[in-house]
Amino acid sequence: MRFTKLFLPVLALLLLGAGCIGTKSKGTNALDGGVFKSGNAGEIWNQMSALPTNTGVANIGGTDVVLLEMDPQDPNAIYAGTREDGLIFTQDGAQSWQQPREAALRQGRIHAFAINPKDVCTVYVAKGSQLFKSIDCLRTFDKNVYTETRAEVFISFVEVDWFNPQIVWMALSNGDLLKSTDGARTWNAAFRVGAPITSLLIHQKDSRRVLIGTQKLG
Repeated sequence: MRFTKLFLPVLALLLLGAGCIGTKSKGTNALDGGVFKSGNAGEIWNQMSALPTNTGVANIGGTDVVLLEMDPQDPNAIYAGTREDGLIFTQDGAQSWQQPREAALRQGRIHAFAINPKDVCTVYVAKGSQLFKSIDCLRTFDKNVYTETRAEVFISFVEVDWFNPQIVWMALSNGDLLKSTDGARTWNAAFRVGAPITSLLIHQKDSRRVLIGTQKLG
């Protein structure tokens, strides 16, 4: 009887799911996306799409995932940025997904996020022109870390210096590269490219070396 009591709720979670997030297509393959996981070097892949909610189990299979990043200290914690459905994350190796409590991060496109490699509860999330920061593992967010006021300019990349996590780099879509040396409390312009920044990379052995890729300017 003890087994039955435990088993039935789990079965219900698997079968009750009548919802999905991000499903805009009405085609037969509308729920064939989201996140897939392999545990045997890529030979077999399984879709990891369960998102438990108060009303059942939603399906992230119709969600356009544009970013994935694993916690540098906990491989079971993974963050995913979506095109229209905000931020989702897992703490159990993608067996199930969650959405943050912050309403602004439960919808819209997530352009970038970065995790402090020495304090994994500190996470930066960029959505549009606004940078959010959490220091308590996504329970709460500071919304006033940075807001870009120029029209049609958004945050395209965020990276945390692995040697000194107080240094945070942020790239903007207009080609501005900003740098903070106090954990994102204040920002200074470090470089202006004059073209959209398409990638941002910190050297793995010398964090003083920072590379940016740009649209048309190399």
